[in-house]
Amino acid sequence: SLVDGGGWLQGWGRRVKLDLDSNDIDENLTDFPVLIYLSSSSGRNNDNLSFVFDEIQSDSGRKKIAVTTSDGLTQCYAEIEKWNATSEEAWIWVRVPSVSDSSDTELFLYFDSEQEENSDFIGDVGDSASMSVWDDDYVGVWHLSENPGGAPPQMINSKSDGSHGTSHGFMSSDDQVRGVVDGSLELDGFTDYVDFGSDTSLDLTGNITIEAWVRPDDFAGPPDLLTKGDYDEAYSVWLRTSGEVRFGLNNNPLTSNATLVAGTRYHVVATRSGTTRKIFINGTEDISDTYGFSIGTTFTDLTLSSSSYPLEGMVDEIRLSSSGRSDAWIRASFESERDSLVDFEGEETVEAYYSEEAEENLASYLVRWESFVGGDYAYGFCYLNSTPASQAPYSDGIWIDWGEDGAGVTGACSDYTFNISGRGAEADLSFTVNMTTRVQLSGSYQDMGGDSKAVTVTMQLIKDDSPALYGDVTPEVMTSAGWADMTAIGDYSEEDHGNGTYTYTFTADIPGSDVPVRFMVHDKRGIYVMAEVTLNEG
Repeated sequence: SLVDGGGWLQGWGRRVKLDLDSNDIDENLTDFPVLIYLSSSSGRNNDNLSFVFDEIQSDSGRKKIAVTTSDGLTQCYAEIEKWNATSEEAWIWVRVPSVSDSSDTELFLYFDSEQEENSDFIGDVGDSASMSVWDDDYVGVWHLSENPGGAPPQMINSKSDGSHGTSHGFMSSDDQVRGVVDGSLELDGFTDYVDFGSDTSLDLTGNITIEAWVRPDDFAGPPDLLTKGDYDEAYSVWLRTSGEVRFGLNNNPLTSNATLVAGTRYHVVATRSGTTRKIFINGTEDISDTYGFSIGTTFTDLTLSSSSYPLEGMVDEIRLSSSGRSDAWIRASFESERDSLVDFEGEETVEAYYSEEAEENLASYLVRWESFVGGDYAYGFCYLNSTPASQAPYSDGIWIDWGEDGAGVTGACSDYTFNISGRGAEADLSFTVNMTTRVQLSGSYQDMGGDSKAVTVTMQLIKDDSPALYGDVTPEVMTSAGWADMTAIGDYSEEDHGNGTYTYTFTADIPGSDVPVRFMVHDKRGIYVMAEVTLNEG
């Protein structure tokens, strides 16, 4: 077909391509949560994503986005940690089905203010769609971006309806500060801590991974980072007074080689997989040992910091898993969370995408005869030369005009010369090949009272100046919720008049005095054309 319509999520107007840098991926990862940070300076190359907020201009439109895999069609689950249209910043977590270690992994972020909310795949923290971002091994994912002075429990667990965190001490909204990813908590080192309760899902007796970003301002105490029970119970990560990280299982600690420096931000991870226990600092393994005993259980609550050994400093992105995450997973998490995994390309519109595809396919069609008849045939030598038509409205043989006035055109035109010589046969021919499909929309509506309108739309399809039949058509109407498929609306009907003319009728609640409609059509030979028109009462 001239344009097959594949590779672009149907009905969406704009998108941007993302590449996940394979240089930071040490092995193929499955269902990995990737951070997409949108701002005027995002990703590895500080790309300007302001055009997203030019389209989605309010926080209420934040779910009018979609993220797909490299095919442009398969949607991924995404969690919006925060969307701030005023400051033009957004933090979005996306579950990527497969991340390659051998080539960059491609994603597409679609954004369109005229779409309905994409709630099946896009959610806020705590929504069912957003919980699907985090695989089944996650027990807790706490972004710590909520107001600790609000109504308890304040710190929401993104993975579950339980184990939310309640702040203690004298924490207020002033303790919610800018972190590594959106907001974080500033703990005072005296009374501040967060209690996540003692749900049985937190009793991890085998494999485990504990992750956190921390900026310790002091090591007095020694301070707890995340602990389930005392040092001789269950599992704990804490900081020694001399600055090392300690990972305790039961009453057996592993101590890091690295010494943390006060006032410096670190990504700290502790894992146990099988009998191997490790500590990672900033995505790199620091130390490991062997520990084969089951982790004990306790009724004591899981806490960030603690009342007995409080932490002074900033903490962000606490995660707890029931598996020992791989070295590659931890390094990729470190790079992603500090926004150093993603590259962005420029904004792309659906019109530009289809136009580029059409031009490529048209160019192929226009030279097809040349390869077919060129060479030495039985009647002599055959030569075919083509020149793209240069006269208006064609530019280099191509004419694409998808307007909002009811008219749409997709076409190509080329002039050919055909010569046969030798072996007693002579011929010189000149001819033109034109492949042009047009669509014309017209219509009106009757006011049925309130917002109800009875709409009639006529579509005429023309192929090379002759009436044509469509191969497939997607008719849409703009409602208060965005573009909607006419065929799903009440009282919908279609009449084929048999001469390339079709009439569509339906009744719908549409506010205002204008009714925008658009048709996306393939003719029988596969050429794609689109047109839009605004209908008035008549």
